[in-house]
Amino acid sequence: MASHPTNEEREAVALPTVRRALAALAGADASELESVLRDDVVVLTASGRESGPRHAAFALVGACLDATSWEPPRQNGAHALLAFDRGEGARGGIVLEVRRDGVVFAAMV
Repeated sequence: MASHPTNEEREAVALPTVRRALAALAGADASELESVLRDDVVVLTASGRESGPRHAAFALVGACLDATSWEPPRQNGAHALLAFDRGEGARGGIVLEVRRDGVVFAAMV
């Protein structure tokens, strides 16, 4: 029987996707972000729930347009926090869940 991957193994597999998502968000590039979102992605923002990569990408990029700087990702297994500054002490973040080669869930925090 195959064993479940460790958190470290999940982090290693997810990291390239997490880095691509971070680069797309930092560059406000909805098209690039869409390329790392799976067809079954669900995104939760203060404005509501979005599904599908196109709507989800535009919702996430739009919610982060006021980001002034981004921190390196923090990961735990297939989950990552992409934290950013909004200026004047305000902060925000996005929690991602990555499965295989794409983001299946994201939520603004």
